[in-house]
Amino acid sequence: MNNVRQELYKELRRIEEDSLYSMKGHFNAADFWSKINIFMGVTGAIAAAIAGLTSLAEGYQWLITLSALFSATIIGINTFLNASEKAQAHKSSGNSFYAIRSDARFLSNIESSTLNDNNFIAKANNIRERKNKINSEALGIPKYAYQKAKKGIESGEPDYEVDNEH
Repeated sequence: MNNVRQELYKELRRIEEDSLYSMKGHFNAADFWSKINIFMGVTGAIAAAIAGLTSLAEGYQWLITLSALFSATIIGINTFLNASEKAQAHKSSGNSFYAIRSDARFLSNIESSTLNDNNFIAKANNIRERKNKINSEALGIPKYAYQKAKKGIESGEPDYEVDNEH
């Protein structure tokens, strides 16, 4: 095996590892923002329902006002945070990194043996360029999401059973 192929295999492993951490980090961030969106939406809806129901009873103007104000505040915060869009963006990035990881692994483990050096270089470069493009367009991974990803990876979360067979 020539030096270029050896370096390409190393680079594909780096891309695969980096994509794994990015994928898991983005999925963790998507999960967090999805929970925030649901919490804010449900809380705002409940507060609005309380305001609506108490409007039928006399003597509870303070509760109507407080519930309506609370509902508007929660909905405003959720709109400002844009939790739903952040959740979707992180999920999309996670899926993109999943594809990069799978493609790098397939090229390294299977397809490379059928390619000449120039085609191997071209395919590896295509994967590298796709990864760089996703990196430049993706939201940053919050520290808590990265740390959770790292902990999960170190505990063996992403391992496939077939890879652990002896």
